[in-house]
Amino acid sequence: MTPRELHRLLEGNIVAVVQHLLPAGKRRGREWVIGSVAGEEGSSLAIHLEGDKTGVWSDFATGDKGDLFDLWGSVRGVSFQDALAEIKNYLGVDDPPQFKQPKYKLPEKPKCTKPNAKMLEWWKDCGISEVTVAKLRIGQRGNAIVFPYINPNGVLELVKYRDMDEKKFWSNEAPCPCLFSWQAVGDNHRDIVICEGEKDCLTFWEQGIPALSVPKGAGSGGKHDWIEYEHDRLERFDQIYICMDSDKAGQEAVIEILDRLGRHRCKVVKLECCGVTYKDPNEAHQDGVLLQTFLDAASTVDPEELRLLSDFHDDILDELDPNKNTESGLRLPWQKSFDSVRLRPAEVSVWGGINGHGKSELLGQVMLDGVYQSTKWCVASLEMPANKLGARIYRQAGCVSNPTPEYATKIKQLIDNNIFIFNAYGTAKSSRILEVFEYARRRYGVTHFILDSLSKAGFRDDDYPSQKSYVDELFEYALQHKVHVALVVHMRKGETEEKPPGKFDLKGSGGIADMVSSVFIVWRNKRKERLLRGGDEAKIEKAKQEADTLLICTKQRENGKEPSFGLWFHPQSCQFLERQSAEPKRYIHQEV
Repeated sequence: MTPRELHRLLEGNIVAVVQHLLPAGKRRGREWVIGSVAGEEGSSLAIHLEGDKTGVWSDFATGDKGDLFDLWGSVRGVSFQDALAEIKNYLGVDDPPQFKQPKYKLPEKPKCTKPNAKMLEWWKDCGISEVTVAKLRIGQRGNAIVFPYINPNGVLELVKYRDMDEKKFWSNEAPCPCLFSWQAVGDNHRDIVICEGEKDCLTFWEQGIPALSVPKGAGSGGKHDWIEYEHDRLERFDQIYICMDSDKAGQEAVIEILDRLGRHRCKVVKLECCGVTYKDPNEAHQDGVLLQTFLDAASTVDPEELRLLSDFHDDILDELDPNKNTESGLRLPWQKSFDSVRLRPAEVSVWGGINGHGKSELLGQVMLDGVYQSTKWCVASLEMPANKLGARIYRQAGCVSNPTPEYATKIKQLIDNNIFIFNAYGTAKSSRILEVFEYARRRYGVTHFILDSLSKAGFRDDDYPSQKSYVDELFEYALQHKVHVALVVHMRKGETEEKPPGKFDLKGSGGIADMVSSVFIVWRNKRKERLLRGGDEAKIEKAKQEADTLLICTKQRENGKEPSFGLWFHPQSCQFLERQSAEPKRYIHQEV
């Protein structure tokens, strides 16, 4: 929830808010009057209770004024960020779930001096004054410019350097992915520009515009770890202007930043003025352009759903190409499935199976292999607590029943920051699961989700309309954000477990299989297990050659292929193998 939205909630209950903050005050017409923010009786401070200025206040004795956020912070004596937290608690607004942040090594205070004449001349050539250099606390170390990344609490989190003569950058060891220039951002700044480099950041401040700079430049992928790290700090802003350079890397960055910070509060800045497209803000600044004109012309980006069909001309040609490779998306762990089955973005797959037939275990192996293919996952394992789920994943990754603590530490490094869990065991509200999934997608870049299972998402067994509606909601979510959702669904009880069920045996609404993109059935060969316990010798020998498990694809909308795969279960590793003679896949290659 943005600060603007929170302020509207406060405005809607303005009398209760001012009574809560300043109970000694009195209503006088359309205002609440009090002596000061200290709360004594009097009339020097007045707060508007009605009209367009609801929540606006002024203290005529001191000259202080502001909105309800400023009032809350002044009365409580807390920072803007702490005031936001108190206001959310007062209004009963839940913060998103907090996943564990990676730990970064804070740098030592750099041994540097204030900029000398040569460096100040360098900045002057860039159109940056000595006042702005001092405001951002720029230092000098030899021939290098020192950029201190200081967080809102005054803690030094990163030190970055740039050689004045060569465009060469470096930083401290294990750098924290934080934003530059928090040290200059005040509590009264409600809008912010996010730009590509420190020089551009100083350029905006030179023109009196609050700005932050990304630490690793533009592009895509790992360059945007700062979104995850700074997510909570950026919640304080109502409007975020995304101003990347005009080159390809800058525009690639815009797409990912928009998607993860949210289009509802982001505007994209185009560096165009009077028919000229500038490379970066500093170039425009040196050409005499007022950067505020770029911000005034900035616009939100249309939802991805609203497009001209002709925009897809190249994709259509690609679809019509008879030689194109139709298989895209995440591979399953077994080579024999590579040419026929994938878990594609913008799809929902259903994973069904009789209770105890291993569908969750098999899907866990798919997730682990997906991590090995450089994807991030979030799993709502509502039928298994985190410790048991983790133990199974550790066995699958390490290929042993009981990995040593040292070996388990190496396994942890594989899954760390790649597998998140919705930490609830038992029935959970379906809406909350999607909220957490969306948070994980925006903040951490998660692209693959598992919901295990539909029956634990808060629906009655016979509430088919609600189940169908929720699966439809999952499908829309996957389609809109180009992620994959794997949904575990139980099967109806049949006459025997020795016959594989089909997609029409899925428990719940019959429309589930119709709505999703793919349906997989996991079937355990109970007949083989029965014969191996004792029986005719010839039948036992024949049964030994049969697979332990069948993975049956009964629907695949993308290519129409519906293959079945025989798999052999390896108890020590909890892995399903594609051949009887195969060895389990060792994701961690050696035990220490």
